[in-house]
Amino acid sequence: MIGGYGGGTNYFSDVWNSDNGASWNQVSVTTAFSPGRAEHSSVLLNEGADGGLYLIGGGRAGGSTMRDVWKSTDGGASWVNVHENP
Repeated sequence: MIGGYGGGTNYFSDVWNSDNGASWNQVSVTTAFSPGRAEHSSVLLNEGADGGLYLIGGGRAGGSTMRDVWKSTDGGASWVNVHENP
């Protein structure tokens, strides 16, 4: 689970994982796409050179719409911007 919206101006940039959906572990609170993100998409690719966890677009505080793409190859602990405005 990546980020989300908590009401008002509360947009989150935390990353969580779970093996069973019942118990969750916080992986990180990233500053890469700070101050947080909601209404984004994410996908996990498991094979090849493009493998990794991707975060795509979304909205931020103040109503700005993001069109960037971020990639993590370590389960969400660190992120690299792979495309600013596709």
